[in-house]
Amino acid sequence: MIDLYYAHFSQPFETVKYQAYLQLLPQEMQHKVGRYMRWQDAHSSLIGKLLLIEGLKKYGYDHTRLQDIRYSKYDRPYLDDLEFNISHSGQYVLCALSNNAKIGVDVEEVRPIDFNDFDRQFTKAEWDVIHSFADPLHGFYNMWTKKEAIVKADGKGLNIPLEDIIVNDLIAQVYGVEWYLKPIPIDGKYLVHLAANVKIDSQLKVQFVDLH
Repeated sequence: MIDLYYAHFSQPFETVKYQAYLQLLPQEMQHKVGRYMRWQDAHSSLIGKLLLIEGLKKYGYDHTRLQDIRYSKYDRPYLDDLEFNISHSGQYVLCALSNNAKIGVDVEEVRPIDFNDFDRQFTKAEWDVIHSFADPLHGFYNMWTKKEAIVKADGKGLNIPLEDIIVNDLIAQVYGVEWYLKPIPIDGKYLVHLAANVKIDSQLKVQFVDLH
């Protein structure tokens, strides 16, 4: 089973609601949220945890389960019996959970960028795919979110160079391991991909969460 929750925000929560949401988190997480200088960053961090709490409910837990989060040697957060991954960009936050698969999710707001600076991150075949798009900028973010989702699912972070991830449409190979990809349409100005080490379609449920 794979569940993907997402939320959108464009303005801060009202103070009372913000404080009520914050109180759901363990003290250490509250302090981390409070250290952000920009309200947008604080809200992205908080909303990610709120989506995780929403997902935990489906698996029979409540917000107190956040206290059980541990970190791998690569600093990836996890629970012993549940995989989860959080991503945010712009005004969207996403959280994926699974009880039977390794998963990763990446969302990126499509913003102007000189993506030729990333020439070493993709193979020639991948660059051909990027430039086959009517708008190569979308092609770039399409490929980038695929690779980032796989990096996050694998859990080794920057220890996996993006050029070592070979993407062929919705299947990728990393050091002989096969990963499956699924595009998640949430907004025309954003690109999202979910990665898993199992086939995704039959297991996936996507849900929007209104936190306002």
